[in-house]
This record gives sequence, structure tokens and C-alpha cells, in this order.
Amino acid sequence: MSLSWRLARCAAAAITAVALVELPASGGPGTGSTFCPPAAQQATEQCGADVNGGCTAGFQFIDVSCGDVWCGNGWTDSGTRDVDWYLVHLLDPDGDGVGKLTATVVSDFPAVCFLIVGVGPGECKPVVVATGCGDGGLNIEVASATLQAPGSYGVFVAAGDCSGDGIFSGFPCGTQNTYFVSVQCASPCPADFDRDGFVGITDFLVLLAQWGTDPGGPPDFDDDGNVGIVDFLELLANWGPCP
Repeated sequence: MSLSWRLARCAAAAITAVALVELPASGGPGTGSTFCPPAAQQATEQCGADVNGGCTAGFQFIDVSCGDVWCGNGWTDSGTRDVDWYLVHLLDPDGDGVGKLTATVVSDFPAVCFLIVGVGPGECKPVVVATGCGDGGLNIEVASATLQAPGSYGVFVAAGDCSGDGIFSGFPCGTQNTYFVSVQCASPCPADFDRDGFVGITDFLVLLAQWGTDPGGPPDFDDDGNVGIVDFLELLANWGPCP
């Protein structure tokens, strides 16, 4: 992937994140600047409680689906912190046995976000496979991993910093407590149409055969309703072995 293309994609992601943080709202549980997006689902846990504690609290997870956005509270007080666990069921619609899971957290407070394997219905042997963190200012935490699909995976959100330490004070209820988490799933190599583990000439020919059409998905990577030059550049940027 070219440097200019990487920069463009990073800039787009940053603009999107800032827009989400600045969404207007009539109020929130704390005094911070992060509010629930209009389409977000609201976790029922009240600030000061810890009922979504996952493997640390009797297998209490919030079940979420790919594409969901959830809004919740995080708090720390007197050596204790709230932890929230979400359980994501990653599907395999293209039948390649893998999927890319990305959790993005925008929070009032410095937070950590973990992707966890070893959790599922009746199973709690958690192993962290990806970590996102934020250390103040605009707190955006992103954790992403390519995982076996179909499968069930945990998303963990709690106050913490990039050194790996948890934060256990400084954010009592009524201060900066709001966060939201977006869960996205995708093929780790969407330009590999023939599923041979390599983006190459065969995949280019698939794109060429649909040039100027609206296939309702790849190879219309930018979702503008037309397979064209931008989609060709996206395929070219991913040319070679899949990650």
C-alpha cells in the first residue's frame, strides 16, 4: 500500500472519529465531551455498578453484533474500576474461515480496549490478542485482529493507560464517565476474490469484468455505486500476499 494512500485512509479515519466525538447531545451521565451517537444502543448498567464484568463476574456479557455501536459508563473510585465485557459473534459470510474484528472506543477517560479469545457460551479462558489504548486528550482506542470465523470473541473496555496499567481512581461517577464502542467485522483481504491468499491478476480480471457496474459490494470498495478507478487503486494498493 502506497504511503499517500495510507495517509489518505488515516486522515479519513481521524475525521470520522472526531465527528463522532463531537456529536451533539442534550446531556450525559458525566461532564465529559463524549456522547452516545444517535444510533447507539445503551447499556443498562448504571454508573457505580459493575454488572457486565464478563469472566470476572460470573459470565455476564453484553451480546453484540457486527456493526453495532454501544454506549456505556466507565468509572474508577477508591481503588476500584468498572470493567465492561462484550461478546461478539464473528460470522464467515465469504466462507474463507477468517474475519477481521475491529473494536473502536471513544471515551471521556483514558481507556484500554482488548480483543479476547477463549470466551464464548460457557467458556471463560480469556487470552488477549489485540490491545488499543488512549492516554488523555482525545481518547480513541482501537483494537483489531484477524481471527478464525465463525467464532465468539470478547471485547473488554476499562480505564487504563498505554503502559499496561489499570486506572483505579480519579473518575468517580458524575465526572468523565461516558464512552461508546463500535464493533466492525470484515474480510481481512477483501480484494482476494478467488480466495487463494494473494491479490493478483485473477482478482484484477474480476474487477475489470465488473467495471462501470454496481455490484452492491466489492469490488466497489468505496461504495459509490460504480466500479472505477478508485476501486482499481484500492486493489493495486493491496497487491500481493494477504495479511
